[in-house]
Amino acid sequence: QGCLQFVILKPILVVITFILYAKGKYEDGNFSVNQSYLYITIIYTISYSMALYALALFYAACRDLLRPYNPVPKFIIIKSVVFLTYWQGVLVFLAAKSRFIKNAEKAADLQNYVLCVEMLIAAIGHLFAFPYKEYAGANARPSGGFRESLLHALKFNDFYHDTVHQVCSYLQRICAVQPQ
Repeated sequence: QGCLQFVILKPILVVITFILYAKGKYEDGNFSVNQSYLYITIIYTISYSMALYALALFYAACRDLLRPYNPVPKFIIIKSVVFLTYWQGVLVFLAAKSRFIKNAEKAADLQNYVLCVEMLIAAIGHLFAFPYKEYAGANARPSGGFRESLLHALKFNDFYHDTVHQVCSYLQRICAVQPQ
């Protein structure tokens, strides 16, 4: 549920950000209380932190079961792309606000450049964290081609079923009648 809240909240915040940007109420790196960047950043930070905490709890509870899959490098490489790049962006814009960087535009340029370099490093890291040999073998099935793979990737069945399952189990727990 800690990770699922992030999966649900992220697209909602993206839509809200687009709307606020169109209305002139959102400006990257503007921490003014009159702009929504500050509030969106606070919400994202809380959501990211909750998701990471939930993943850490999951790993702690399932460490022995997960050991054969070597999850630590996988976790580090994926989460560094998602979470650390976000926090890095916030720090870069804070540096601009503090005048360590000339302005928000220069901060955005620096952030984009650093992300390009980091994504090259992350791509190389993926080769080690996700070796192809783990996925090739008796359970490997032939690809149906690009179109079929794309359609499969765009399916939201897992997301939908996980969300419904989590919401229903949560509602069952909070609505359960306690014996007196």
